[in-house]
Amino acid sequence: MEDEIIPYLFSFSKLSSVVKKLGCLNQFDSIKGLYDFIKQSYNKPELEKIIQAAKLVKSSSEKNSIQVLDYYDPDYPAYLKEIYDPPITLFVKGDKQLLNNTFVSVVGTRKASKLSLDACSSLPDFVKKNLYDGIVSGLASGIDRAAMLACIEQGIPTVGVLGTGLDSEYPHANKDLYKKMNEFPKGVIISEMKYGDPPNRWSFPRRNRIITGMSALLLIMESPLKSGAMSSANHAISQNRDIAVFLHEGQHSNEGGKKLVEDGAICLSYEELTGKNTVFHISQVLEGGMDTLPHLISQTNYLELTGKIKYIGDGYYKEF
Repeated sequence: MEDEIIPYLFSFSKLSSVVKKLGCLNQFDSIKGLYDFIKQSYNKPELEKIIQAAKLVKSSSEKNSIQVLDYYDPDYPAYLKEIYDPPITLFVKGDKQLLNNTFVSVVGTRKASKLSLDACSSLPDFVKKNLYDGIVSGLASGIDRAAMLACIEQGIPTVGVLGTGLDSEYPHANKDLYKKMNEFPKGVIISEMKYGDPPNRWSFPRRNRIITGMSALLLIMESPLKSGAMSSANHAISQNRDIAVFLHEGQHSNEGGKKLVEDGAICLSYEELTGKNTVFHISQVLEGGMDTLPHLISQTNYLELTGKIKYIGDGYYKEF
């Protein structure tokens, strides 16, 4: 058997689960050394069956420009090595050398408030201001999508982590985002799941540990109490990562974020996150004594036309 097939073998749980059970990942300095140790636990017919399946995964991956990284590869993300349960094998689409940049992980609800989605447009500036190189997110709808599109548009390195094999574009509604990621020179899509693996009930919680494990800071843009973002927060806590939460009264689904702030997470206001914009609700203007509603509409229309304010949604405007 060629050594090139070995990383693919560990994408099968029959091998990777044994490594986890024995806790032997750090006892070796190469994937071959790990394999030579682990193969003693298998009879020849059983191992040969896995080898043949791994060859098919290797062939399919190479035909679709999917690279493989093992835990001992120099390009394997250094931050990811720090977590309790790092993936032994990572599948990669894009420039694998970008994976050792300094990232902030960005997550949030799929059903985000207009205010939170708008705030995502300022993430490229937040990344630069805080001396990060790029972001890591999950290619989901809502916050993930808004954050990744904003960074792609500004040329910021962007890593998407899947809970499926890299042959799948899930969710299908994000096909345009996948297209942009595949065309973006600084876009990388990764997964520990092999070619052909479909999503299942455990794949996304396990994916979340990779999203948080890739960086030193997790930024939650908006999250209800029960959500994938809170799953990510739990992973971040266990991985000793910092957590920041974007918090504003205009959000309609951030109970989880509020709980994290109560428990000690960093709280970021709209102004702190965007660095330059202030935001106001139309009701604040009415309270200020504007004469009539028609006059108010006329004034806001004028300010929008002159580029001094922009309507975000849900009654909120931002000033420039």
